[in-house]
Amino acid sequence: MTKHVIELNSDNFETSIALSNKPSWVTFGASWCPPCKAFSSVHEEVAKTFDGRVLSFHVDIDHFPDLADKFEIKSVPTHLLFKGGTEVKRIIGAVQKTATETAYLDLLD
Repeated sequence: MTKHVIELNSDNFETSIALSNKPSWVTFGASWCPPCKAFSSVHEEVAKTFDGRVLSFHVDIDHFPDLADKFEIKSVPTHLLFKGGTEVKRIIGAVQKTATETAYLDLLD
């Protein structure tokens, strides 16, 4: 994906999220989705700001439909926020930068 947003797949999802001692933001999206494309630059920018404190990931639902099914992703973009390997919040839709920053900060509490 990018330097600060890591692409997850069916093989590395569990180990990346569950075994991490850091909170995680996972965006489920698709290459054909305009709101997903718009959010990708926001995601990268905020991920860079929080680098080292919050892990930032992306899952392409077309490449990994098993993950979309597992997490019951019904629309994209959908953002799942994890602490200790457990989902603590779900945000559906494109998110503005300030709201994204606030959600990242909430993960650090």
